[in-house]
Amino acid sequence: MYNNVDELLKDYLLYTISFSVGIFIITYLLDIPTVVSGQKTIIDEYYVKNFITNIPMDYIFVLVYFFIAYLIIYLLNLENIYIKTLIVGLTTALLTFGFTYYFINKPQTNNIYSRWFHSVKYNSITYDTLLISFIYIVYSYLIKKLN
Repeated sequence: MYNNVDELLKDYLLYTISFSVGIFIITYLLDIPTVVSGQKTIIDEYYVKNFITNIPMDYIFVLVYFFIAYLIIYLLNLENIYIKTLIVGLTTALLTFGFTYYFINKPQTNNIYSRWFHSVKYNSITYDTLLISFIYIVYSYLIKKLN
C-alpha cells in the first residue's frame, strides 16, 4: 500500500488534519453531540473537562473505525467515493450500535463510556456517523486535492 515513508507520513498528516477539522466543526462549533442527545452535562465532561484524555482516545477510535471501513472497501474493491463514504457511515453506525448495545445492557459504572452510552443511548449512532463520515469526506477531499 505504501511505497515509502513519505506516503505513510502524508497519509498520517492528512488523517490528523481531517480528524482535527471534523472534531472542531462537528463537536465544538456546531455542538452536534448536544443537539442530537440533549445531554450537555456528559458532553461537556467528555469534550471539555476531559479534553486531554478523551480527544486522543477519539483519535484512536476513529482511526480504528476507518481501518475497519477500509477493510470492507478493500475486500469489495470499491472505487466510487459516494459508495466508500456510505460504507464508512454504515460501518460507523454498526460499530456504534454494538458498543451502545453492550454498554446499556450492563449496569452503569463510573467509567466515562458507561456513563456516556447510558446518557446518550442510541443517539450516539447519529453523532458518531455524522462525525466519522464528515472526517472521511474531509480526508477524501484532501487526498484528491494533494494527488
